[in-house]
Amino acid sequence: MAYQSLTQEYLQMPPVTRAYTTACVLTTTAVQLDIVSPFQLYFNPTLILKHFHVSNDVAKSTWKAIFDNQPVDSDYNPLPEDRPGGFDWGENEPQPQD
Repeated sequence: MAYQSLTQEYLQMPPVTRAYTTACVLTTTAVQLDIVSPFQLYFNPTLILKHFHVSNDVAKSTWKAIFDNQPVDSDYNPLPEDRPGGFDWGENEPQPQD
């Protein structure tokens, strides 16, 4: 009974969603059964070296440029309120020497 409802739901999916779901399930199953390794899915030296597919490298560089943190500016001096520990309001100032 549950199998029929699962099949019915699967067949009611839009075609693109159904294709994507099927691809995800098949890929996960292939990795779990050691038919293909995650490394083989990520890195294919034949395509890169013989067919010059560098799109993965370009995509990685693009995503890194967009989302990577900016380099630390050595001249940046945050306000006391932004520093770890907050602002001490002069409570820890050294006492004047006589």
